[in-house]
Amino acid sequence: MQADEGPIAIANTFTKLWEMLPYFELAEKWGYRVHTLVTENRHESTNIHGVPDDILLQMRNRFEVQL
Repeated sequence: MQADEGPIAIANTFTKLWEMLPYFELAEKWGYRVHTLVTENRHESTNIHGVPDDILLQMRNRFEVQL
């Protein structure tokens, strides 16, 4: 951001707003616009990262959406 490069993409498994706040703060500081995407697993695809089912369930249960 300091080098005025863009666009910048961050791919992470954020489940809470506070996890994204540092990125929002940096974007505001450096004049970037933020777009967030929520990806749904409507087709029950395979977990290619090897995350255990119990962890996925915990993430699902704590997921919050702010519109």
